Amino acid sequence: MMKLTQNLKKLLLNHRLSENELARRTGVAQQVINRILSGQNKNPTIATLVPLAHYFSVSLSQLLGEGDTICSSDLHYLEKQSVPLLSWETCQERILKTKLEHDLFALQMNNKKLEPFIPENALLIFKQSKKPKDRDLAIVYLHHSKKIIFNRLFLDDGHFFVKLEGPSLEAQLVQLKPTVDKIMGVLIEVRMQF
Repeated sequence: MMKLTQNLKKLLLNHRLSENELARRTGVAQQVINRILSGQNKNPTIATLVPLAHYFSVSLSQLLGEGDTICSSDLHYLEKQSVPLLSWETCQERILKTKLEHDLFALQMNNKKLEPFIPENALLIFKQSKKPKDRDLAIVYLHHSKKIIFNRLFLDDGHFFVKLEGPSLEAQLVQLKPTVDKIMGVLIEVRMQF
């Protein structure tokens, strides 16, 4: 659990958050966060870890230091540049037809489809150059429907799929066609509005 302590300290530092503020934003008691940071709590519950991972937009394995590492260069991006906030209506044209100045762009979540994981009105920050992985959340342009969707990507046998909801709300996986469909950006951070 030493890696958990180190990762949580790094995340707090890079997001410029205090223990109290993290507790307020996640609902995890400040004393519990303090015991994790001091190394006293070596076995926190899943009910403690999930809100922390969700808040920082990292996986549980990343938070625990068991999987992909949390790269501090990925966490400093907001200090170096401003991130343009695009509207859902114009993001297709801005990204597909003209080149954005920045590798990053933001959209505001406009529905409750992914609650409670991503609340309505949260700011979604995407990175265009991030190579997508299995189960990443991404914004995708689908050529056949001329629509932009925001959902989870699935990787199977070297092909990406995205989940679509049909007219009667049944879900189906649709394979992306690399020649015409485009992954416009991979979600790297969610910022909640309070």
